Amino acid sequence: MENEEKNTLRDKRKTTWFWIDKRIIEFKGFNSSDKVVYMILAYFANNNTQKCWPSTNKIAELANLTQRTVIKSLSVLEENKVLKVERKSGRSSNYIMLKTDHIKNFSGENKEGGVVKISRTNNNNINNISLSKDKDNVQTFNFQHSLKEMKEGKRRDLQIIANYWEFKGMVFNNREQYQEALKREFKPAGKLKGYSDGQILETMEWLSYDPSFCWKLETVHKFIDEDLENLKPFVKK
Repeated sequence: MENEEKNTLRDKRKTTWFWIDKRIIEFKGFNSSDKVVYMILAYFANNNTQKCWPSTNKIAELANLTQRTVIKSLSVLEENKVLKVERKSGRSSNYIMLKTDHIKNFSGENKEGGVVKISRTNNNNINNISLSKDKDNVQTFNFQHSLKEMKEGKRRDLQIIANYWEFKGMVFNNREQYQEALKREFKPAGKLKGYSDGQILETMEWLSYDPSFCWKLETVHKFIDEDLENLKPFVKK
């Protein structure tokens, strides 16, 4: 069993570099977000076991993506069998990097694949995103700055709201939109103050399995006490 598992893992490489297969870069079935998420996982992967366990929040931070986008890309990588996901209740999932021999349709002329080595630097600007801003308010309101203040502040309800907005990829263009949205979220966020970030994140990830289902912070409170590990991912009926 151990030998069989080793045969499905990627080859070892020197620890001063992390590497990704050319197949991943050239495969037309992966968009840019999928490839960046794969790159982040490759950065963290252990050379012997090809396993890593960064949180979706950490992946999103390094890739400059929303957590919702990260979760979608993880699902795509898993569906294409280049990634195995071991889900853990209340903790970050384990990710195991698998062989990519089955990935066939390349965009380039080299059909044999190969390896790209990348230096392990601390540069987090892997993929830049921009915020849409109202022209009349660009000097007076900065949503990203407000989000950061909420996350770093002492009020637990504001931290929960900030994490929820970040997970959903929400952006408010002016202070009026921002304040109205805050009013809507105070009540459900207050009900979640007794739960950890890990519990809230796990519930949001579970609710996100069906992209067509429109869930809110109230929905998180509704399901957070359920035994999600033994429930099927939520799918809209």
